[in-house]
Formats: sequence, C-alpha cells, structure tokens
Amino acid sequence: MANPPTILERCLCERLARVQAQLAARQVEGLLISDSALLYWLGTTNSPLLLVTNEGGTELSPTQTSAHLGKLGQARVGFDVSLTASQLVFLQEMAPAVRWIPLGEELASVRSVKDAVELALLRQAACITRLAFEGVEREIAEDRSELDLLHCATATLLAEGGQGFSFDPSIASGPRSCQLWAGTTLRKLQLGEPVLIDLGIAFRGYHCDMARTYIVGGRQAALSTDWVTALDAVEDALAQMRAEVRPGARCGELHAMAERLLARYGGLPHALGHGIGLGVHERPRLSPGSPDILVPGMVIALEPGIIFGAEAGIRREDVIIVTDDGCEGLTS
Repeated sequence: MANPPTILERCLCERLARVQAQLAARQVEGLLISDSALLYWLGTTNSPLLLVTNEGGTELSPTQTSAHLGKLGQARVGFDVSLTASQLVFLQEMAPAVRWIPLGEELASVRSVKDAVELALLRQAACITRLAFEGVEREIAEDRSELDLLHCATATLLAEGGQGFSFDPSIASGPRSCQLWAGTTLRKLQLGEPVLIDLGIAFRGYHCDMARTYIVGGRQAALSTDWVTALDAVEDALAQMRAEVRPGARCGELHAMAERLLARYGGLPHALGHGIGLGVHERPRLSPGSPDILVPGMVIALEPGIIFGAEAGIRREDVIIVTDDGCEGLTS
C-alpha cells in the first residue's frame, strides 16, 4: 500500500490545481515560471523553469525548453513576472509562433492566500524575528551603536536557524529615525532619543517584517513628551487597524482609516501595509485606493507610523494572518 501524501505534497497539488484554474479562465494553454517563484510551485528551486499545462507541471532545463514549446505550436502561453526580459526575448526567438500572455497579476492573486505549509514557515520566520527584537531591546542603552544592535540581531538569526535577513535591516537612532529606510551606521545612541528598528528574518524562503520604536533609557527619559504621546498614538492606531482586519475588509479603506487616525500628525508617510510571503512585499496592497479585499489565509504586515519633521520617526509593524473571523498576530 502506497504511503499517504504528505502535507507538502497535498499543498503542492492544490497550488497546481489553482493555477490550472487560472489558465482555463484566461484560455491559456501553458505557463512558464522561473527563479524564486519555483519554490512556491515545486517546493524547491533546483530547476530553472517550470512549464504548467492542464496535464500537470514539467520541470525543464534550458535545452529542453525549445522542444516543449515547439509542441505547443501557436498556443497562448503565459509567463510570470519572475521571468526576466532577456529570458522572454530568448523564448520568443525559440518559439516565434507562441503568443506570450503576462499572468503576473493572476498568479500574485493565487499566491496571496497561504496554505498550511506556508503558514508554518511564516510562523517560524516570525518566531525568530521576535526573538531577535527581544535580544536587541535588552541591548538598547546610551553609547551602544546602531551596529551593535545589528550584531545582536544577527547573532539571534544564526543561533535560531534563520536563513538571512528578509531585507537590509534599518536601525536608525535620533534624527535618522525620520528616514523611511535608513540602514544601519556606527552612530551611538543618546539618552532620551528614539531608536526605530525595522527588520525581518527569513526562514526557508519565507519572510517576516517587523518594526518597533524605542526611547533610549525608557519613556521617562524621552527628550520630548510629544514623542511619547505620538508613540502611544501609533500603537493605538495599530490596535484599531487590527480590530478591522477580517474577511471582506477593503484594503484601500483600511489605509484611509489609518490616515484619519493619525491625521493630527500629518497622516501616514507610506502605505499602511502589504502582503508578505516568499516576497517581502506581495498582494494584497494596503495602500491608497487599493482594490484588494482580505480573505482568510492572507498574511499581511501592518505598519502605521508618523514623522516629526527632522526630529523623530515613529513606526510599529506587525505581521498578522487573516482568519475566518478576524486575525491572528504572528509578531505580537
């Protein structure tokens, strides 16, 4: 008797069925996928290309691609945004009769809803990221440098089996916290000033994105009581936005609501949030006018923030799962 399929095998079959449904809806005979997107469709990145048809998925080497495309004749073949311009030109030259159809938006929509395997990997990425923030918070003190804090986060990453940082970490103290993505420098922390930390740690290809704002020496040491009031306002805004996250919520309306909550501080300096998974920024988009609608299984990062001129920047960001009746926090 054959062994029952593993949860990964079941999820991969379900992903294939979902993309085949998209191909049928667009009347496309095949789909070529490459690079990092292969991890989603195959569970591995060992093959350079994957050709998906209504018969299934076929892993292709570069030398096999021409022969398989030749069998499709004058078919309509879709491609993902992971396909580079040079790859597409090469394929067009190999198969001039094929009509190439961009399917990036359709595939992004498919990938926006996470299955059980993806949620497990995202939970672990969030767990390691939380541990990194806990370690960094203990190290925040006068005369420690931003780079010292990055070294602390890196130590946690290595100790806990993280794959790497999801993006270039930003550890910005004092007036540098006003920059949206400031990187990390040798600047020393000063008593009473803000420190904005924005980083995420990846696990097996899946990402996290978390941000916190601290005051060196604690809130009682803040150089400006306005900063403390604003920090409370940002944290309250995040709590209120989380209360609004549920299936059917419109992402554009969520962004507009956050703008109203922080209007006295000039509103948001960037979009309220974004989806997260194999990419740090995925669908859905929680930005002005976004038509995206939340459904169960989406994983999003909410990041309300404000900027005090050239004095201080404040941001708090958490990753949450949209559930059947609300949401579940991964980083809080």
